[in-house]
Amino acid sequence: MTLAEREDIVDALCAHFANGDLTMAELEQRLESAFRAASGRDLQALIADLRPLAPDEFDAGAAPRIAPPGSVPQRGMMIAVFGGAERSGGWIVPRHTKIFFAGGAVTLDLRTARLGPGVTEIEVTGIAGAAEIIVPPGVRVETVGTAFMGAFGADAGDPGPPSAEQPVLRVSGFVVWGGVEVSFKSPKKKALRRFEKAWRAARRLSPGGKASLPEGQND
Repeated sequence: MTLAEREDIVDALCAHFANGDLTMAELEQRLESAFRAASGRDLQALIADLRPLAPDEFDAGAAPRIAPPGSVPQRGMMIAVFGGAERSGGWIVPRHTKIFFAGGAVTLDLRTARLGPGVTEIEVTGIAGAAEIIVPPGVRVETVGTAFMGAFGADAGDPGPPSAEQPVLRVSGFVVWGGVEVSFKSPKKKALRRFEKAWRAARRLSPGGKASLPEGQND
């Protein structure tokens, strides 16, 4: 069992509280169990009876989760030809991903994925189709793509001040009669407030009080 696995469960419990699935008393009880858990099986048991969370529920206010540099794959690929390709959930994003579409659509949802520190590159090539890339708060986005009879744009919100550990998503490529959109989806304000409350409980209950709110959410 790794520290990242424990953090994932704490994040999930906080998100369930933010979305009304747990009371504060239930959250605190499960957080205490999470910090005492001796195995991955013990951790998974804490969320086994809870419903699956949609990506926009899971990331309620959370900063991007950083993968250790050594665990990040170097290359990945997504292809959609007269169809669709989608990737979401908890996974480690490769350093360099190539996306190709022809008469199809690609959706890449990074809200619950792990990115390595520094630059992650996504190269898009396509014709007569579209690619949508969804990023969580705290990711800095750079776009250097070109579109002919189409669009290539980004709206990733305000990622805050840069840091050495902050993920940078660099999207490049060329599309014809198609579009590439990089979008930031902010959490609902009510869920965000409840998520912050849950993280304060996690910080208070963690051994030594070392847990902290995601970047940008600290007191």
